[in-house]
Amino acid sequence: MSKGAKSQRGRPAKVTASVVEKVAETMSFGVPEEYACQLHGVNPATFGPAVSRSEVFKAIKRKWDAKFIARACQGIAQGGEIEQLMDAEGQPRDVRKPWQGLAWLLERRYKPHFNKTDTHALTQPGGEPVLSEAAMEELSRIAKGMFVESKT
Repeated sequence: MSKGAKSQRGRPAKVTASVVEKVAETMSFGVPEEYACQLHGVNPATFGPAVSRSEVFKAIKRKWDAKFIARACQGIAQGGEIEQLMDAEGQPRDVRKPWQGLAWLLERRYKPHFNKTDTHALTQPGGEPVLSEAAMEELSRIAKGMFVESKT
């Protein structure tokens, strides 16, 4: 066997493009990766590494992530997704689902883009302190007063 040629030994990989497509589609409805894998008979511990090694698998997963993000952002912008339900007389009617669940999923699943990341800096970008020396001493005094040493 020449160098670089793949061996024909071993069982075929369970994580294929079609499996990644199915798992990613399930995840696009808000299902966590672990459970989406289990629904499709894939070991969650092997799914992530398999996807991270293949540019094709990454592209499939990013496509479904983008579809979920677009649907969630549209639902939030419209004040919630519209779902068609049947009323008591059997007539279809539109019901608006709350948008907060979509926002919650976006904040947790896609933190860099949707999570509030404000910080409270003690210095300005140039390095000068935000608070004066007197204000820093006052904050220090208040903080020390908050903690009482226990005598044990």
